[in-house]
Amino acid sequence: MERYSEFRMDALSLARLLRALANGNRLLVLNELARGELSVNVLAGRVGLSQSALSQHLAILRESRLVRGRRQSQTVFYEVDHATLAEVRGRLGDIIPVEAGVQDEPSLQAHDANAALLSALS
Repeated sequence: MERYSEFRMDALSLARLLRALANGNRLLVLNELARGELSVNVLAGRVGLSQSALSQHLAILRESRLVRGRRQSQTVFYEVDHATLAEVRGRLGDIIPVEAGVQDEPSLQAHDANAALLSALS
């Protein structure tokens, strides 16, 4: 029963992180930040969001520890927290293990979605 309780807590914690990732705009933000640190102004231009909308997405990503920010004068810079993303990958693999030899042929749409997520998580 204790193992189930641990698993349940881990699954619920991972679900919160995955909810933060379950948005196309946030995946775009992570994808841009995976290439390196960016100011909010530059990031807003690259992902095509207003600063207000971007700020809301960054708040969710920050609360989930998927990104971290630093202030330099009046400019805020953000970068991906690679340690948290590595943790998400590992925990997801623990909860949903891939069995050796079992391979489904993913659809092109699923492949594109997976590629975008993996790019953001890398």
